[in-house]
Amino acid sequence: REDPIWAILETIAHNVKIVGKRNATVIRNKVGNTTSTFYPAAGAVEPVDGYVIRQAGTPETWSALRDGAGNIVDATATLLYTYLGTSATSPHYSQINRSIICIDATAIADTDTIDSVTASIWGVGKANTTPVSPTTDWYTSTPASTSNLVAADYSQTGSISQTGSPMTYAAFTVGAYNDYTFNATGRGNLSKTAISKFAWKNANYDADNVDPAITVSSNWNINGYSADQAGTSNDVKLVVTHTAVASGFIPKITWW
Repeated sequence: REDPIWAILETIAHNVKIVGKRNATVIRNKVGNTTSTFYPAAGAVEPVDGYVIRQAGTPETWSALRDGAGNIVDATATLLYTYLGTSATSPHYSQINRSIICIDATAIADTDTIDSVTASIWGVGKANTTPVSPTTDWYTSTPASTSNLVAADYSQTGSISQTGSPMTYAAFTVGAYNDYTFNATGRGNLSKTAISKFAWKNANYDADNVDPAITVSSNWNINGYSADQAGTSNDVKLVVTHTAVASGFIPKITWW
């Protein structure tokens, strides 16, 4: 059932977990920061989210699969994926999934300072039959549009971590939010004047371009809810704390 009040309470509880301070003291006349929560939009509308895939008809080399053209796209699925599929048949690699997440944070005043950004994905499932351990992280992206995705967007995801700390497979939790804290690079890529464009994908092999050297039929699959999941209490989101910059006015006194 849809319960808007309960969804709001769940969102507040998670945000408090991210940005709350234990035993904090309220100081009179002190201006604090503001916490804002931003979501992609459900459906193929701005700001869009979804996944892009290259699926090989026959097994390919690592470089051919990683650097080739995308051929599957979905901007309305309820799940976001990071996925690698392999085959026992040489040259072994068959599929990579990457997710693109656009965020409209233009409600933040242009003059505000971004203090923190936490990207959160609600874990739905994970499985790994490969002999390696995949990590996940956030990156920038440059899709052709922020209102829909096309297969060609597969090649439009970056390789510079927005957190500096990829999440291990073991740490990724199913049935809860998985929080990625942006570093200075990531905070700098959250735009206050335009749609921000990010990607969520495998870090230690895909983003780093390291051939995992898998020669057996196997796959890893780490997934979480997109904005198309019903309600908002489990949707992918960015929680941003920001502070208004004090006026730069300095009184000037001239003595005669």
